[in-house]
Amino acid sequence: MSTEVPLSLNSGLPMAGLDGEFWATQGSNVLLAVVAIVGFLVVVALVMFGADLVRGVIRDEMTPHYLTEGPGKQPIRDLCMDMALDLGVDVFVRQSQALRDRTDRQDLLRSLRMKTLVLCGREDRLCPVERHVLIQGLVTGSSLEVIDSAGHLPTLEQPAPTTAALLRWLEQ
Repeated sequence: MSTEVPLSLNSGLPMAGLDGEFWATQGSNVLLAVVAIVGFLVVVALVMFGADLVRGVIRDEMTPHYLTEGPGKQPIRDLCMDMALDLGVDVFVRQSQALRDRTDRQDLLRSLRMKTLVLCGREDRLCPVERHVLIQGLVTGSSLEVIDSAGHLPTLEQPAPTTAALLRWLEQ
């Protein structure tokens, strides 16, 4: 019988953070390495609206706050819009409700003692750096990487520095 503890690397955006919270509460022997790219985002739920309203919310309310200012951002905005519309209104609403309704998990974060990377964009207006500093301070064994010239989506805005930060963390 193997004595190795499996490693689960959870990386992504808000829904991946919720997945990480779930696995951390299971008390299993799985070592969970949570890459918290975003913090405690609260999204106002959209209930039973059509694609036009979702398109308007993404265009007018979300993507202006997701990205830093500057050239070359339109393809990322287009990608965000396409992903939201491809998933459909029902998925968008359920994800928004899950983010809105989740409970405060600071006690869980305080109980974690594991190698954890908290990564964010320096110019994130949805979940500012201060919120990520809080998360990093709660998890024993965590480190913080702040990606310059990136907002809420550093994986898309600054893929090379984000990848470099992940590789540094994995090599520790």
